[in-house]
Amino acid sequence: MRMEIKIALGFFALSLVSENLVPNSDFFIGIFMGLFLFFLILGILPEKYYTKYKDFQKRKLSFFSKQ
Repeated sequence: MRMEIKIALGFFALSLVSENLVPNSDFFIGIFMGLFLFFLILGILPEKYYTKYKDFQKRKLSFFSKQ
């Protein structure tokens, strides 16, 4: 299982917990569900696009570390 899917499941669990613990927690639930969907979509990408994403991420991080 890819790391992004594990992170997505963690955000989903946080949204369920915050729904029960924090009164009027629609704002927090919205944030956690948005992050859940973002990481879930990254995690279920086909291998071809997932490697392109990872290569882009490495290039972006190496660009910032040179300065």
